[in-house]
Amino acid sequence: MSRSAPPELVDKLEASRVLKVPPRRLGSSAWRRHFGLPAIRVGGSIRFDLAELRLWLESRREKPDKGDVA
Repeated sequence: MSRSAPPELVDKLEASRVLKVPPRRLGSSAWRRHFGLPAIRVGGSIRFDLAELRLWLESRREKPDKGDVA
């Protein structure tokens, strides 16, 4: 049975750099729920899996309409 690599967890400061949002936004559970941002609670701290953050970002990418000009 193969095991996958453990997730690379980062704190809200590092996640804010990846997402380009203020760290205080990531500290808000209401904001995270509103946007469906995946987070992991470790003790009293919030951590983010970098791979999940990248998938979340990609899922939010806007697709251009066929009539849009690039």
